[in-house]
Amino acid sequence: MKFIAVFLCLLVTVFASNFSNTLSKEAQKSHKMILIEATSAYCGYCIKMKKEVLSDKEVKELIEKKYIFKEIMVDSQKLPFGLEKEFGGMTPTFFIIDSNGKLLKKIPGSWSKSDFLDFIGK
Repeated sequence: MKFIAVFLCLLVTVFASNFSNTLSKEAQKSHKMILIEATSAYCGYCIKMKKEVLSDKEVKELIEKKYIFKEIMVDSQKLPFGLEKEFGGMTPTFFIIDSNGKLLKKIPGSWSKSDFLDFIGK
């Protein structure tokens, strides 16, 4: 049983590392940064952000232009780039990562459209 638990932990770590490498390569190729949203299925503030901010046309266009956007369900997925150390457990939390995998900005919480646009750089 202990062997299975260790094996699964290693498998998840390898997957997260490969996922991070894939995102970095994609960001380098497209000359974009990476925007990670740490979210969870039953988070009311996450649902609010998705409905009121992330679905807005202006926000979507800016994200598409400047970022590679990835939503990570933290209750079932591991955060890439070793972001668990920075996460703190609050959902939603947004992370802006450069194409080399360096954390540039951490944005915890739910925000209005105008505040979020300011955070991610209009």
